[in-house]
Amino acid sequence: MRKQKRPVVAPVQRIPDTTLRPVLIKLAFVLSIGITAAVFLVAVGIGGTGESAGVDFGAFYTSGLMVVEGNGADVYEPDLFNARMRAATGSQDLDVYWFGAPPFFPLVMVPLTFLPFGVAYALFMLGGLVAFGWMASRSGLPQPYVALGLVVVSMPGYFTIHLGQTGMWVAALLLAVFLALQRGRLWIAGALLGLLAFKPFYAAGVGLWWLLRAHSFRRAILGSMCTVVVLAASGFIVPGGWSAYLDVMDELGGGFLGKVARSGVSLNEMWLSAVVDTTVATVLWLASALAVVAWFVIRLRTWGHRLDVALSLAVVVGLLISPRSGLYDLVLLAVPGVLLWRGYPSARPLTVVAGAWVFLVGALGWFAAVILDNAIGVYLHVTPIALFVIASWWLHRAGGLRSLDMQTTMAD
Repeated sequence: MRKQKRPVVAPVQRIPDTTLRPVLIKLAFVLSIGITAAVFLVAVGIGGTGESAGVDFGAFYTSGLMVVEGNGADVYEPDLFNARMRAATGSQDLDVYWFGAPPFFPLVMVPLTFLPFGVAYALFMLGGLVAFGWMASRSGLPQPYVALGLVVVSMPGYFTIHLGQTGMWVAALLLAVFLALQRGRLWIAGALLGLLAFKPFYAAGVGLWWLLRAHSFRRAILGSMCTVVVLAASGFIVPGGWSAYLDVMDELGGGFLGKVARSGVSLNEMWLSAVVDTTVATVLWLASALAVVAWFVIRLRTWGHRLDVALSLAVVVGLLISPRSGLYDLVLLAVPGVLLWRGYPSARPLTVVAGAWVFLVGALGWFAAVILDNAIGVYLHVTPIALFVIASWWLHRAGGLRSLDMQTTMAD
């Protein structure tokens, strides 16, 4: 049997960055964070966030609680679920909340249900931040606490913490996938990626990258499949869970895809905000998503052997093609931020500009959508365009660069 080729990993070398004066980098950070924070804080001061603190985590917590109580399938009954959620969280100003996670996800939340809601909420968010900081440090990022602080004070970071979303855990998981790939532990990398089955679109880019280079990632693909099978089987622990989940997904159907969130940043929501006809918007979304996938495939011809750049591109593609992405999902851009910052010192100015532009556009779009209440006639859901353009620009400008810190490649 032909022995599988493993990633070639050279020792990490700390090479000082002499391509840009540190003062300019600091100034760029201050300006980008300052402008974005000013726009965001003004918006919050005028109109608030529009959501109760911890509302999304409250849904996760309630789903686990209902499993413990033996009513797991009822999480997909909006009336029963919302009544239990109000009782569990103490919040009485909730709108109708549809729980859309697969039935294996509530099982993950069961251990936290033995704690009071407030304690569980704090522990869940703190755990995500610590996990991300730890993975960033293991990835070789110098001063990871700085990156963690920037994430926390950013607009996506604020929304992630305020709503109690899973973004920091997902970002930590993606960095863990990178570390496993870097060390040649493909089975582990695949098993870790399979855990994203509850948000499959965010793993779609990585999965496509692996399939296109299946000769190198065969074991990673099998590892992902094993994890997905185990998770799917565990969903049967909740009696009637899968049938109830499939029923609610069928009921939501096009209504889910055809509904634009005010803070949406996906291609689907961009078209829904700009086109009146839902069918036309859906067709445009599918066409643009296919175009992004084609762009990704072409770029992988040049960058597919680079674990850091390929994984970064995969994260961006996942955000773009997902039918629903909120501003809090932009926190996943911390993953390419970590990998490209520590791996390509000479491209750090590009990385700074990329983050500043995407976050500023997101802040302005959220301000227009929520505060101006569509007063200008169309939501400014142009974040996907900014994200795509800045990714293309980064690759164009960095095309001649070689990773200085990280000589990790996947051998063919």
